[in-house]
Amino acid sequence: MTPSPEPLEDDFTWVLRKALKAREMAPSLLAELAGLGQRQVIAFSRGRFSPDLARQLAPHLDLDPGALAGHPDYHPSATLPAGLERIAFPFGEGFANAWLVSQDETAVLIDTGTDPRNLHERISGIGFLNVLVTHPHGDHVGGMSALQEQAHELYAPSGARIRNAGPLHPSQSLDFGPLRVLVLDLDGHWPGQLGFLINGLDTPVCAVGDALFAGSLGGTPNGRRHATERSRVRSMIEALPPETVLLRGDGPPSAGARGLP
Repeated sequence: MTPSPEPLEDDFTWVLRKALKAREMAPSLLAELAGLGQRQVIAFSRGRFSPDLARQLAPHLDLDPGALAGHPDYHPSATLPAGLERIAFPFGEGFANAWLVSQDETAVLIDTGTDPRNLHERISGIGFLNVLVTHPHGDHVGGMSALQEQAHELYAPSGARIRNAGPLHPSQSLDFGPLRVLVLDLDGHWPGQLGFLINGLDTPVCAVGDALFAGSLGGTPNGRRHATERSRVRSMIEALPPETVLLRGDGPPSAGARGLP
């Protein structure tokens, strides 16, 4: 029996709601711009999907019509390179992720997930661990207490206020044995959120925290921050090698940026 695909962090209704919030646009105005009835737009936002309606709405929200129309059938997948492990923690209806990168005698953990006990089981055999934090939301630092008995170095965004963490800034590079990490500016979802492009495995990988989900952008509190996040994400995607595997803070990884709104 073929297993069901992993649910995305955001279904099409969340993509629509985030786009409306980013533009401070009421459904009534969207309906007017698209030449549709307001009830049609409300029904779409509540889960009544129509690919034709998606294509009509998308241009007025600066979304890709094809991506929105195909969103319910989008199920990303990626073959993780040797030396990369996903540690998935149940979170809501999906999963929050920590990512463990190992090469030779070097280990780098990106974020700590939600459950210290689960994380401790996965890292207990590692002698020394380098830990990188994308941003300090609870589902990304909730496992931090698992590090208390683990020899480690901890790094986080400069404004994160995480105890004993060395500050990181965009454009820094860090060398951990054969692994080289470039620190990326992914401001938006959290002010000062970072991403990490890691080279040294068979395939480059890029941890994006909550800046980019599969098929959607991370949530932001207002339109200004949404615009910043979108700009940062697009600049990142344009600069990444096309074979890069994207490691998301929530939901499944993917090869490349398919589904970018």
